[in-house]
Amino acid sequence: MLSAPDSMALHKGKYLVVNRVQATLHNQGIDTVKAGELKLNKDFYKYLSWELINSCLDVIELSPIMDSIILDTMPRKELSSSSLSLVDPLPADVIEDLCMVNGANGIISLESMNIFDSLQLSPLYDTRMGDSIIWGYYAMEHIFPGVKWKVYAENGEIIYQFATKDTIMMDGVGTSKKEAIAKLYKEDEILYEAMRREGKTFGDNIAPNWLTVSRIYYSSGNKEMKNAAKLASYEDWYGAAEIWRVQVETSDDETIKAKASFNMALASEIMDQIHLALYWVNKSYNFEKDDITLQYIKILRSRAVMRNRMRDSLFDPTGS
Repeated sequence: MLSAPDSMALHKGKYLVVNRVQATLHNQGIDTVKAGELKLNKDFYKYLSWELINSCLDVIELSPIMDSIILDTMPRKELSSSSLSLVDPLPADVIEDLCMVNGANGIISLESMNIFDSLQLSPLYDTRMGDSIIWGYYAMEHIFPGVKWKVYAENGEIIYQFATKDTIMMDGVGTSKKEAIAKLYKEDEILYEAMRREGKTFGDNIAPNWLTVSRIYYSSGNKEMKNAAKLASYEDWYGAAEIWRVQVETSDDETIKAKASFNMALASEIMDQIHLALYWVNKSYNFEKDDITLQYIKILRSRAVMRNRMRDSLFDPTGS
């Protein structure tokens, strides 16, 4: 089944993806980014920004109902800001020009990526002999990455914005300050994983994707139900559905009618006909009230609501 994105402000169309972090680094001539105790060179900082975008696109590209995405890798001056931390929205005329040149309906923009860290070193004392003797040091480092995204319509209107803040904590113990710090995880590896995670989070918010779920169907009752179940096991859902439909229409057994209707609901869901599935599962519940059927009704109702919400999203599903 498809998972719904949290954002429903986006509309179907072709979107241009831009990296304002790279543009600011390039056009402001920034060589080193001081992030608390950390000093990150511009190439690594730029690399992290692209990991954000790439991990976001990894999610979008897996979406079965994705539309067109264009990636702009140029550090355009019009995309840059006065600093990495103070980023004003892009002017409407810049948005309109970029959309016109690229034939895009809007822009997905990585607005900013801010990283700050703090490092604390504390002595460890041995008081067993009466005197306080320093035998080692405890190092604790906190890294605080923050990321902001905006989605612009082609007229320059901000139609969605998304921001995340994270806290990463590392610690280490050593007999010296240097050894304690060396026991910490490497910052570049931690930041790489953090940016991958933040990019995926944003991607999950704008692109519905597949989730694996479990479903049951009934195979017992009579010979025809067993034959239909065998067809379903071979993924011949159309063949199985025809047998189940006939059972609903012709059987004198209310339990078989209920089971066949339930199975028809499952076949309809597999064929992505959610409203038809609701029709059949309600029919099943009318034949025989059952807790399993009631639970399936709730699941399908939830999916129907989710589907209606996704119709107005960036990656608009087709069908019912």
